[in-house]
Amino acid sequence: EVEAAHRLATLWGRDFIYDDAEIARLAKNRKEKYLQWEDTLVGTNSVVPDILSDPASLLAQCKEMIESDSNAIGFDCEFAEATQGVALLQLSTTKKAILVDVPALAATEDGSRALELTVGNLFAADRPIIGFACGEDVRRLRASPSALISRNPHWLGTSTAVVDIKPLIAHHAPELKHTGLSRACDRYIGKPLDKSEQCSLWLNRPLSPNQRAYAALDAWCCAEIYRLLPDHIKGSA
Repeated sequence: EVEAAHRLATLWGRDFIYDDAEIARLAKNRKEKYLQWEDTLVGTNSVVPDILSDPASLLAQCKEMIESDSNAIGFDCEFAEATQGVALLQLSTTKKAILVDVPALAATEDGSRALELTVGNLFAADRPIIGFACGEDVRRLRASPSALISRNPHWLGTSTAVVDIKPLIAHHAPELKHTGLSRACDRYIGKPLDKSEQCSLWLNRPLSPNQRAYAALDAWCCAEIYRLLPDHIKGSA
């Protein structure tokens, strides 16, 4: 980031001033203000998750995630202008998150089969899959490539397990009706989300630790907020 800023300053003919102490102060303030990966239960027990790009890793890590917690699973997707599908799919219980490299996996038959056995099965099962204003996420998942050549044309079949938490939050806390996930996190978890990585280049590989933490947090927050909602609110879904 510093090198990129230096290049831009040079291109624009501007002075580039870098103050280590000031940068450290700003970083400390940002960590105190916004929810961090290490603030979560899963973050205190593990490093930021890596991206899963091969079928065996996806099958193994998804199994671990499913077994880590019996409650709902949060999900979110990151997009890129260059594709109609998703650049990254995030899934998380309150105890384990995984990052799914959909473009890499969907490019092969084995990868597409692994997506069907994990993502496809989860989205069609009884366990709630929690997103926030997630209609576009599901549409983009369906628009993602698939290399399946057997009976099923795409690795994502039905999405009956998906629950949009946004109207549930609005029902429970009407003042949040027209706000985003960051404000909901502030209300239920105690800190807002840092959205500075939202417009990252999500098709680039490798993703930085900050990008991966941002992506994992979005899915984890959906699961955690759903867990904190009263049962009568969940029952209205």
